[in-house]
Amino acid sequence: MKNFIIHGIAILLCLYSTTNFAQKNYGEALQKSLFFYEAQQSGPLPAWNRVSWRGDSALTDGSDVGLDLTGGWYDAGDHVKFGLPMAFSVTSLAWGGIAYKDAYIRSGQMDILKRNLRFVTDYFLKCHTAPNEFYGQLGNGGIDHAFWGSPEVMVMSRPSHKIDAANPGSELAAETAAALAAASMLFKDSDPTYSATLITHAKQLYNFADTHRGVYSESITDAAGFYRSFNGYNDELVWGAIWLYRATNETAYLDKAELEYDNLGTEGQSSFKAYKFTTSWDDKGYASYVLLAQLTGKQKYKDDAERFLDFWTSGYNGERVNYSPGGQAHLIQWGSLRYAANTSFLAFIYSDKVATTPANKTKYHDFAVNQVNYALGDNPLNRSFMVGFGNNPANNPHHRSAHGAWGNSLQNKPDLASHILYGALVGGPSQPNDQFVDDRGDFIANEVACDYNSCFTGNLVRMYDEFGGTPLTNFPIAETPTRAEIRSFSKFNSNNAFGSTVRVLTQNRTAWPARVTDKLSYRYFFNISEGVAQGFTINDYNITLNSVQGNSTGEIKLWDAANNIYYMEVSMVGEQISPIGDPQFRRETQINIRVQNGVPYDITNDWSAQGINSSADTESTNIPVYDNGVLVFGNEPGQGSNVNGGVISGGPFSFTVGDGTADNVSGITLSGNVGDSSQWVITDASNNILELPITPDSVNFDTSPPGTCFIWHLSYNGTITGLAVGNNISAVTGDHDFSNSITVIKTPVGGGDCGFGTPIATSLPSINSAFNNIHVLGTGGPNLGNVTTFTINWDLNNNGLYQFSINTNNGTPNWYVDLRSSLTYSYNTPQPDATFSGTGIPGLDGAYWVTLDSGNFVMASKAGGFTLYFSNSAVPPVCTSSAVSVSNKMKNTEVLKLSPNPTPGIVTLTSNKSLQHSIIKVTSLTGRVVLSDKSKNTLNNKTISLEGLKPGIYILEMLNTKTGTITNKKIVKK
Repeated sequence: MKNFIIHGIAILLCLYSTTNFAQKNYGEALQKSLFFYEAQQSGPLPAWNRVSWRGDSALTDGSDVGLDLTGGWYDAGDHVKFGLPMAFSVTSLAWGGIAYKDAYIRSGQMDILKRNLRFVTDYFLKCHTAPNEFYGQLGNGGIDHAFWGSPEVMVMSRPSHKIDAANPGSELAAETAAALAAASMLFKDSDPTYSATLITHAKQLYNFADTHRGVYSESITDAAGFYRSFNGYNDELVWGAIWLYRATNETAYLDKAELEYDNLGTEGQSSFKAYKFTTSWDDKGYASYVLLAQLTGKQKYKDDAERFLDFWTSGYNGERVNYSPGGQAHLIQWGSLRYAANTSFLAFIYSDKVATTPANKTKYHDFAVNQVNYALGDNPLNRSFMVGFGNNPANNPHHRSAHGAWGNSLQNKPDLASHILYGALVGGPSQPNDQFVDDRGDFIANEVACDYNSCFTGNLVRMYDEFGGTPLTNFPIAETPTRAEIRSFSKFNSNNAFGSTVRVLTQNRTAWPARVTDKLSYRYFFNISEGVAQGFTINDYNITLNSVQGNSTGEIKLWDAANNIYYMEVSMVGEQISPIGDPQFRRETQINIRVQNGVPYDITNDWSAQGINSSADTESTNIPVYDNGVLVFGNEPGQGSNVNGGVISGGPFSFTVGDGTADNVSGITLSGNVGDSSQWVITDASNNILELPITPDSVNFDTSPPGTCFIWHLSYNGTITGLAVGNNISAVTGDHDFSNSITVIKTPVGGGDCGFGTPIATSLPSINSAFNNIHVLGTGGPNLGNVTTFTINWDLNNNGLYQFSINTNNGTPNWYVDLRSSLTYSYNTPQPDATFSGTGIPGLDGAYWVTLDSGNFVMASKAGGFTLYFSNSAVPPVCTSSAVSVSNKMKNTEVLKLSPNPTPGIVTLTSNKSLQHSIIKVTSLTGRVVLSDKSKNTLNNKTISLEGLKPGIYILEMLNTKTGTITNKKIVKK
């Protein structure tokens, strides 16, 4: 048996030394891991916070004790500010910044790291109200965990908990001292005054921890149910002293650390220091082994550190941490990836900073690399455990704010998470079996927390240092709400010739960010023309508000005298409607309309009755809702353009700049109503008006530079302003409508080859990139309009294609498609090529030559006719073939109307056909999808929010999945 163990260890060491590592975009992963901490911020958010769906919260923290204790991080998926794990997270993050400073600077993330750390150290300074007094928790764990909603609207009490001389907490005080000391090292050069302030507080807190010894969770008793100090405070006394020594270079602190080191716990009944666990928010002993070995070089610290690291890698004394079949080092079920990440960080530090044998350096290094890669997707599930990163990532974490719920329900309202919690590391498999279900309710496997990401972030910057990667230039993109946040939701309780009773639920489902509303009102519009025709007036209609939930009031007002349109304005001003539960997120009112016998009553011409039925509540876009008098949902009668520009079709066209050839455009057809007046408009890809020709045939593209431009048809009534060469389309105002565009590609004289020189004579160079834009050049290529990301990881040196995948915005053929199984390739030989079969993507299967063009990945069809160009530029490359990433698809009889259009943000889509079975997406003029939605509405209208998009022209495309028809419409965003 012993011989078997020895041979097994030798084999394992061999595997560690010969590992070929798959590579990820570690720059992106690092960038997103830091972004996660901004999603955890409490209190007034700083101006630099990049999380578009978060807002100020917990603004009264500390008021119960007369203090301002706002700030800091929410601990995990809850809203409590637990001081001990928060301080551990700061220390660990700062340690990564100190150990890998140059890599942080090269990645462009150092300033982001420092500002996130300062946000919390500022909070710690607030909490340190006296030398021997520190507020270590805000909020009550039990009360907090009973609420499932966003922090911006939480209503539970948030008591302040402290430690002091009479109620000590050595773990908390010493760990906070370590955090402030570590952070001070990062700020020493850029802000020496602030660094000195942190040192002063760190010294006081450490003295407090040492002089008044006691277990913190016995003083802050509420913490015992969540972050009880199982390990005692000896490890924090060592840890705090180490960091004060590093920050001050005062040897007394190193002496103190070494003195207290002997009090650290041992493994069972042995004399060895503990080695079968790892560093965490509770236990700093393992990290102390490593750091004292680095600082002193003494053999006893190295022995303790290597015994611990061996237990996690090759094994010690015949024992080793559990491993899953897929290679995860699995310590315990709760947050298993967190412990593997913490150990990996210590393994990196030891391998990089401590003198040891070459074999140990390789063993510890390779262990850390493999564990990080496992978390990022190199596992049997082929999925990333970092939210919003990599292959098929876990995107449904146990996190209240990311869920964006309005009904105080973990599982629904909404069913899917409202937000992507980019960068958060979920707990991972609860057993060493590589199994994981992305279930929000499974807090063991799907919880996220500040301490989970702390050492993991250090791992990512270390991986970036060795393997590279590029942070995303367009990250983050502000989220667009995926639902109507404020809406009316209605049905007829009764409806007959003598009147109607309509139930209106005014709902607050806000999450961008969540907010309380107390100034809502809505309007129910009705038309009494049938009564006026027979001599009746509004006084013959008995319209009342009844069955009111709350203190709503109603008033009848005239809207349009010429057309006999009135409305009841129902005011809920003063009623707090908040997304914190049901019924708190809604208010119910009922409008009762009654007529005497002989008074005609007909709802078919009533604006607000359209789309409402008697069987079920439905979103009622014709019952507009207002917040403090401002329209926030729905449509008013007569709103929007009275002009329908019809259908424009033809193209795309391709012209060569400066060739002297007349640019008469043939093949354009225009059908449908063109309004009272019309004008042709030529714009560039940025929506700037280039020309206003009488007909498109008169445009001379020789006068314009190479690129993409668009021909539009403008129909209008009355006066149009802003229609001038040099202006942007978004400046055009008046009653008008643009028909869909015709694409024109302008190429240079002797324009480039869309084959990009394929086949090439050499092998395909290594490439590890994700591309957000896919341009289909030429004719006959596949429709890849639903592809949001293409990722390739090809390593020429190791002849490994580790990733070749796409993500789609509509799940067709899947949300994540791993194309490696459908691909036969030869990338490491001259004339590299690829052949696809069985991809499920129409038009993609076939043979291609492959190459790189300025870092962009290119696949040129061997059959000719088209090329697939993968790029992070929204502008297609200029070559002799025409770009068809944007094309006109108006080939059916479905009629769409948009109002208002142009729109400042909210637009309502109305169709002459049911929107059931429809997939709706909005693209820019370059073909990039900026918004997508699968409609479950059985009615004929839908509200779409363009909030967060830049002004300009966008294309709305609706695919009816039942009939296969595609309908397009232009939207002008003001």
